Amino acid sequence: MYRAIEVSCPMTKEKANIVSEVIKLYRKTAQLVANFQWFLFFKTGSFNRKANIKHLNCLLSERFKSTIQYHVVVPTLESFIANVQERFKEIVLSSTLPGVFHPLCKNKVRRC
Repeated sequence: MYRAIEVSCPMTKEKANIVSEVIKLYRKTAQLVANFQWFLFFKTGSFNRKANIKHLNCLLSERFKSTIQYHVVVPTLESFIANVQERFKEIVLSSTLPGVFHPLCKNKVRRC
C-alpha cells in the first residue's frame, strides 16, 4: 500500500544495531533448531516441521522459533537431503565398476 504523502524515515544507528542483533539471534536460533532437527532425523528417519521446540533456550519468542523451524530450517534440510540423494544416484548410475549392486535394480549389473 502506498501513502499519499512521502515520509522519509532513515535508519538511525540505533535501529541498525537493533536489526543486526535480531538477525544474529535469528541465526543462532536457526542453528539450534537445525541441530534438533538433525537429532530427529537420525532418531526417526525424517524431519518434523511441527516438532515441539519449546525446550530450546533463546531470546526470541515461540512464534519466531516456530516460523524459523517451519519456513526456514526444515525446508533447507529437506532440500539438502534431496540433493545428496540425487548426487548418490548419479554416482551409482555412472559407476564403471564391474558387478556393482545397483540399488534401483534387482540384480548385479553394470548399468541399468
